[in-house]
Amino acid sequence: MQTITVTKDDIGEDGNLSLDYLVKQRLPNQRVGLLKRLFGDEKIEITFDDEAKLKLKSLSQTNHEDIAELKLTGCKNLTRIESLSPKLKLLDANDCEALETLPKFPKTLETLRLVRCKKLAVLPKLPHQRLINLNIHGCESLTEIPKLPSTLHRFNISNCKSVTKIHNIPPYSGSIDLNGYESLLELPNFPQMLTRINLVGCKKLKTIPQLPRHLESLDLTGCDALEDSDHKLRNTEEYLRNLGCIIYLPTHLQSASISSIMGKFETIVMEYKKQHEEGAPFTRMLINRYIRDCAEPRGGTAEVTKEVSILLNILEKNPEHLEWVEKISSLYAMEGCINQPVAGFNLIMAWLDVSNTPELKDKVNAAKRVEALDSINVFISTELSDERGKREDSNFMKEVEVEAGNLLLIEVHARLLKDGIITKAWDAVPSSIAYAPTVTNFVTKERISKAYEAAKAILQNDNPKEVIDFLLQSPITGDDSIKNPEIFGIIAFGKDPEFQKIEMEFKQALNSLPVETDDFTAQVKKLESQRINNIKQFAEKKIGDLADLKIIKPIGSERLLDEKERVAVV
Repeated sequence: MQTITVTKDDIGEDGNLSLDYLVKQRLPNQRVGLLKRLFGDEKIEITFDDEAKLKLKSLSQTNHEDIAELKLTGCKNLTRIESLSPKLKLLDANDCEALETLPKFPKTLETLRLVRCKKLAVLPKLPHQRLINLNIHGCESLTEIPKLPSTLHRFNISNCKSVTKIHNIPPYSGSIDLNGYESLLELPNFPQMLTRINLVGCKKLKTIPQLPRHLESLDLTGCDALEDSDHKLRNTEEYLRNLGCIIYLPTHLQSASISSIMGKFETIVMEYKKQHEEGAPFTRMLINRYIRDCAEPRGGTAEVTKEVSILLNILEKNPEHLEWVEKISSLYAMEGCINQPVAGFNLIMAWLDVSNTPELKDKVNAAKRVEALDSINVFISTELSDERGKREDSNFMKEVEVEAGNLLLIEVHARLLKDGIITKAWDAVPSSIAYAPTVTNFVTKERISKAYEAAKAILQNDNPKEVIDFLLQSPITGDDSIKNPEIFGIIAFGKDPEFQKIEMEFKQALNSLPVETDDFTAQVKKLESQRINNIKQFAEKKIGDLADLKIIKPIGSERLLDEKERVAVV
């Protein structure tokens, strides 16, 4: 592949560029002929330097047959492309914000990228011969998505808010993301192979087609016009939930209590987004699953919504807590049965005790609950690992680890209360769990006693150094990429200018990484590791002599959450 990089001097004063002329200037016919004789069907890639991207306004005579790739990303002032090479394989027009029209696509096209082409109103017919990669995102003026070819291997057609109609969804699609299609009026039939459907924010959509049988997730949040007078959708929801599908209905189709909870959460997220670009999708998913999935064994909908209300009342006072809550939620919201979100919610409530205490020494004391939870999870993981070596159903034992952990927590928590190790029940510890019979035989009296003694030792420990070591060294159980120092740092020092500087430097370094490099993932991990080390060093300096002060009392002697925080919203 021969690369031609366009400079500003190649473009006329009127902003027009003739690609045919440019190719002939850079690669004379004799040279092209020689290349073809030496290397076979040699093709040309067209790219633009930064100055040329800003100067370019139109492309004419772009039908040179040897142009295989045309990369226009960032040509913000480009309004028109006259024609395309008959043998073009790739067209990349990301961030061509002024682009208004496109010519007919050649049959040879394999990859098409149109991201944030904000003025593009009409899309030509898509080629159905070879197109395998399609990315149409954020094209705000686009009103219709043409028929999608069945050849597509990967496609994204999200956030096109003016689109009113989509002709079809390819038959072998595994997922469809129509997030932000505010003007969409109707949908084509869903292929039976679909497992994930995202229709968030489709405000004008009134009906949806019959849902696929093997659906794993369906998000209808913000579909405010969706009708269900015959309760068909809600009946289907119950059926799919029983099969393990994760479903989010729009507010007006939810029960009154759930609607109130989720409405309050969305208000908190709106406030949070005033200071943060991202929202809190994982927390939203975790809360929704925690309330709706298998609520009966945990006390019913009324009880679980009351528990969520405690969290929301605190988030309402300080939406900044969502930063660390979202990090934990990302580990527990999506995969597995309801016991996964239950475990995640428990961990969030434990860290909430830490965040709700004003003094640093009290935060360290409150973190004993987090350490106790971690000790239970580590214990159950070790025991299951030993058990798997003795049993033929080793895969099954691995799959029920979170169930065993939750059931063991219930038993240990009950004994801690009974023996006065803690004086009040911890929030979000259920009275029972879903699928308890699958692990009842594993959670024996002997294992309960061992886990209890470990948790008791942690909670009665008056040496803060050991707790501090846990906070600065141990990962949150379940994912080594998120460390306790990160969560504790955000909670304890989030408003400290020096801590904010660490976070800012990390984000700047992350944003400066070239995505196209082969070692991008390795570079990201290196930056994340460096960030965690910086946070640890900062936290150690801030804690200072606290580790030498044996003033920390056993947890449970007082309630960390004010009773006013416990008032439910429903």
